[in-house]
Amino acid sequence: MTFWTSNRISELHSLWHDGKSAVYICKALNAPSRNAVLGKLWRDGLIPRGNKNPAALVIEHSKRAKAHARAFAAANRR
Repeated sequence: MTFWTSNRISELHSLWHDGKSAVYICKALNAPSRNAVLGKLWRDGLIPRGNKNPAALVIEHSKRAKAHARAFAAANRR
């Protein structure tokens, strides 16, 4: 069973948009860890607050994901 139910995801997004910290959200939802909260926020496409150029962050993430996919494909061909 996964920790991230639809109710918890709704609450996560609500708390994040209200400006609550990852530590606060972790405690409020009884999440396994702060990194679990941050990972879910990232996977859901919520850009970290305080970034001056969110587009650059998305592009960088995309480049890393593509490089990882190429490396994984190359490793599995052998």
